[in-house]
Amino acid sequence: MKKRSISIFIERVQLEEVEAFRKKFDYLYSVIPPHITLVFPFESKLTTEECIEHLSQTLKKVQPFSITLNDFHIADDHCLFYLVDEGKEQICAIHNRLYTKKLVQYQSENQTYIPHVTIGRFISQIEASEALELAKQTIIAKQFWIKKIVLEIIGPNDDSIVEHIFKLNDNQ
Repeated sequence: MKKRSISIFIERVQLEEVEAFRKKFDYLYSVIPPHITLVFPFESKLTTEECIEHLSQTLKKVQPFSITLNDFHIADDHCLFYLVDEGKEQICAIHNRLYTKKLVQYQSENQTYIPHVTIGRFISQIEASEALELAKQTIIAKQFWIKKIVLEIIGPNDDSIVEHIFKLNDNQ
């Protein structure tokens, strides 16, 4: 069985100050680029071909779109989120589409989906709150185009191994 997830990867050069922040506060900085998770990590016996077919079927009419990252939120597990503002509805729609058919059984009933980039992981609310204040002072709103979705395998050390890149349909 492979452990996979589906995400939007954002190029590190587009988020220089965010990456400096992540390097300091997110232990996964070195193993996965900044990203917006669309399908949370799941283990399955699905083949690569079955996953790619699912992506193709569910995303065939999705066109590239713009998003803005702006504002922050501390999650219950003390992770610091850089929130998607503009484009949130499109990302939620993609998230919902992906959790159909072959992936419906992997959707958690316990998680509320909040489109975001995790920029810090902390052991306490106090640490997270201190980092939140720093983030507000050092990270400005960012806007960019989303043109592809990434199917990844999560390796034994939580490292990201890109299995397939699905380019959004910009021919419509």
